[in-house]
This record gives sequence, C-alpha cells and structure tokens, in this order.
Amino acid sequence: MAVATPVLGLVLPANNEFFNSWDGPNNKNFTLIDTAVGVLQTEVQTARGSTGSLSARLAAVINTDGTPLPTPEVLAAEVSAVYGGTTPGSLGNRIGYNDNETFDARQSLAALRDGLAFGADFGKNNSVISTTSNYLGFTGATVTISATPSAPCVANINGYRQVLSVTAAQASAPIATQTTISGGSGTYYLTLTRSAVPAAYLTGTSTGVIDAYPTNGLVARLTDSGKNFVTSGVKPGDVLNVTGPSLNPNIGRYIVLATNTQDATNLTTSQVAVIGQFVAIGSSLSYTILDPIAPVLGFTATAPAKSFARVTNKIYIGECSYTTGSPGTVNSVITYALNGTYAAFTSYNSATYYSAGTMLTVPHNLGYVPSKVQLYGSQASDFSSPLELLGYGATTSGAGTERSIVAKVDRLNVYVYSPVNSRFYTDFDGTTVHTGTSLYAQVER
Repeated sequence: MAVATPVLGLVLPANNEFFNSWDGPNNKNFTLIDTAVGVLQTEVQTARGSTGSLSARLAAVINTDGTPLPTPEVLAAEVSAVYGGTTPGSLGNRIGYNDNETFDARQSLAALRDGLAFGADFGKNNSVISTTSNYLGFTGATVTISATPSAPCVANINGYRQVLSVTAAQASAPIATQTTISGGSGTYYLTLTRSAVPAAYLTGTSTGVIDAYPTNGLVARLTDSGKNFVTSGVKPGDVLNVTGPSLNPNIGRYIVLATNTQDATNLTTSQVAVIGQFVAIGSSLSYTILDPIAPVLGFTATAPAKSFARVTNKIYIGECSYTTGSPGTVNSVITYALNGTYAAFTSYNSATYYSAGTMLTVPHNLGYVPSKVQLYGSQASDFSSPLELLGYGATTSGAGTERSIVAKVDRLNVYVYSPVNSRFYTDFDGTTVHTGTSLYAQVER
C-alpha cells in the first residue's frame, strides 16, 4: 500500500502498485517538487536582495566563521569628532570614554548633578571647605592634618573636589596625612596639591574572587579573604582596577558602590560591590584600589601672594614656624580659615581697647590680606541683639567718632581699638552709649 512523505506528501508506491496508472502519482509528485523548488527559489532570490548571490548578501553581515560583522551604524559610532577614529577604537571603548568623563565630572559623588552642585554650593574655590576645627597639628618636625572617614578634609582646588580621608590602617599608604618639615629655620607654608594620578593605596595579587551581588543579582561583588576593605579605607567612589591575570575579561576599572559600612547585610568586611557589573564570574584576580580625589599634603618655603591669587592645582591651608636642628622642631602652626572666610564674635571693652598700645587683635587667619572687612558692635554674642555697623573714624575723640573705631588689617589679623576711652559706639537711637560687649567681624579673602 502506498505511503506519503512527511513534508511534501509525495506518494511512495508499493511494489507492483499503480500498474498501468503510474503517471498519476508520478505527475503529482513532480508537481509538488516543482512547486516547492519554486518557493525555495523565490525565497533565495528575495534574500539576495540587490546582490548577485545569497553568499554575497550574507558576507555583508557575517564573517566566514559565522560571527556577525558590525553594522555601518556601529562602525560610524566608533568614530568621534572629539576622539577620532583610532582612539578609542571600538564602540565599547567609545562608551567607556563617556562613562569616564561622567565619573570624573561626578568627582566621586553619587551623581553628576551632585558634582555640579558642589561647585555651586561651595563657590569659594581654592580653600578647605569642611573638616574638624583646628585640623592642623604638629609633633616634632611633623605637621599632621586631621582627616578621617567620619570627619574628612574636603577641599576645593581650582574648582575640583578633593577629599582627604584616611583610616588608621592607611598610615603608611601613599595618601599621607602628615608632612615632615626640613630646611633652614623660618616660616613654611602648608599646601594641598591636586594630583593628576589617582593614589593607589591597596593591592591584591591573584586573590580576588568575583561573584553575584545579592542586593541586585548582578555579577558585581569582589571578595578577598585576606583584606579588610573597611579598615583599609575603601569607600564609595573609589576605583577598583582589575589588572590580571592576563587576558582576563574582567580587566578594567570599576567604581566602588559599597563596602560592609554601606551594606552589612550582603557584604562582609572582605567584600566590595561595584556600580554596574563585572564581565564574568572569576577568581585569582589581581587588582588595585585607587582614590581618584585624594590631594597631597606638602610644604613650601615660598609664601603665597599677599592678596589672594589662584595657584594651579594647589591651595595654601596654613603655615608653621620651624627651627632647624637635629632634630628640627615645629614651634607653632596657624590653620587658615575655612572657605577663605572669617566671621565671629569677640568680647570687647572700650575701656580696655582705646589706644594703639592696647588694641584688640582678632585672628582671621585667612593667610591673605582681606578684600573685604566689616566690623559690627552688638550687645550679645549670639545674634539675639542687633548688629550695629561701625565706621572707621579718627584716632581721637571728636565729631564722627560716636559710631567709629580705629582698625587695620594684615594677612592674619584685624587690629581694633576705640578712639574714645569707655565708648564702644553710640546706639542706633543716637543717645545710648555702649562701652562694650561684642565685636562681630566679617572678613573675606
């Protein structure tokens, strides 16, 4: 009994079947074959498009080994009007350039917007923005800056956010919080310098293991059982640079997202998570942790300009008196005012400060001759009483001295005294004479 093929349904006669009527199934079979070949031929011709053959059409989009060729759009995207066509050389690198630009603009903050806001909020460029009070200290010939993870030293150097934050375990790391003065006796000026090269402060050699980060399920966690990333000072915004082994797909730079400090649930102290993810799970990785925004503490015998002037990649943060010897000794340190601004109340009594020989010294400690000085009198030291603007009048009694004081300034101090003994200022009502209480000084660099 005849059977049919499964695809085209061709008739397969049994032996001696269709005697003297074989033409029926035979013609039907060839008709089915011809129709199927015609459909296939049309399909191939359509797939060729405008090329001369299907092979030519395929060669436009795949290599001979079957891997895809980049599309013209991808090839065009590899070429940049800024970076050119040879560097970065691939679309992936081209995107990486943009990512790096964005990361640099973020200045190790959580978002690009935060990086831009830093400049807007702290418009006083070229000064220390925030840290502990009196953050400079000294022992022997060594000057130390207080800069811990809980109270980092944040500076603005030429508009760039720079942060010095060092744990006790980083004492010998290249991110230094101390500098030892040397040279002849005299005054030395303390500086923070923006480094063009990120500080590499922690290294793992063939000890890193990459796996999934439970918080987001991405391959974004690195473990090194021999390291404590928290005490080593690793923090969000630092850079994890995977350097080996050779040809490992994970080689490259990644931004630290969190340590055990930020995510104690999914990270031990020997683990860090990165933003995004690594290329693949792996082990025996070599890596280095970099701090891209750590400034360098140093000193110089060259004094800053008398009035403020921008210095490329450097700010002056204080000065010290040094005596040479074996060993040399720092005698005193002056810490320059945060944000290049001084504003504070000082107790004042005109019966005490009424001549050049008994004047009050107010240490503004800007390090520069101020561009703006405004002095006020007040009957309180907490803004609970009005501030009365004071003028600068004659050095002796007479008309015009009722609301005047005598003042001069230099790069570290404001010097003040009253022209009349026991008269600080006459109140706004024009009759009440105040002998003292509080002098409020606003001084700007």
